[in-house]
Amino acid sequence: MHGRGSAAVMLLILGTTVLLLAGCTATRLTSVVNPEVGAQGFSRVMVHGNFQDLAYRRAAERTFCAEVEARTTATCIPAETLFFPGEEHSTDEVEATIRGRGIEAVLVIQPTGQGTTSVYLPQSSYTTGSATISGNTVTGSSTTVTYGGYAVKKPWSKYEIYLWSVPDERVTWYATGLTRGNAYVNWEDLVRATARRLVGTLLDDGMLLPARHRRKHDEEGDDAGGENAGGGPLARRPGCPDPFQFGRVSGIESDRGVSLVGSPGVE
Repeated sequence: MHGRGSAAVMLLILGTTVLLLAGCTATRLTSVVNPEVGAQGFSRVMVHGNFQDLAYRRAAERTFCAEVEARTTATCIPAETLFFPGEEHSTDEVEATIRGRGIEAVLVIQPTGQGTTSVYLPQSSYTTGSATISGNTVTGSSTTVTYGGYAVKKPWSKYEIYLWSVPDERVTWYATGLTRGNAYVNWEDLVRATARRLVGTLLDDGMLLPARHRRKHDEEGDDAGGENAGGGPLARRPGCPDPFQFGRVSGIESDRGVSLVGSPGVE
């Protein structure tokens, strides 16, 4: 009996430790649909992660496309596969390539800021023990584990995202976002979390159609909410707190379509 009880306690402690060490992210997006264009349900989308760091760009584009292919009716193309990152591309070249490939929309993910938040973890401890009774003799042992008493850095990153409609030649959807992580998350984790969250928001706003429409394109009243979004503008892993205190997100201006020329981003 004592053996089973001790084993249960140790399993509980082990599970808690694993939870404490797991990477955890939370993403909040605020989006708006251009009322003059409306929801489109695009079927062929290109995504451009406007990062100076190639690893972050690939993480954003490939994660977004993987989610699009798995969850929607659309085909997704990473911009890196069409435009060599080591060269600048003119607007005319970009437009000709996009139209020649039958791309209906271009999603641009633009980083606007990043940083870390330092959080002090107070020192704490827990003790486990076991005891054995043999006749009138009781023997036992205990172990005390101490943790905390130091500061950890939690990364965050901000983004501006817009969806350019090729047929309409204008921005049809716009969003700003903030992704935070715990001490066991790196910058690529934040980029991937943001890209995954984007797909759910685009589904909610009618910019993409859920995968079930592959079988029922003509079904009416089939909304894109619920199973796609993970519950409103905040998406985080189970057990993660809501760590947000929003600041202002700076804007970028474009006077003509989509530009694939490098611009300041997360390094």
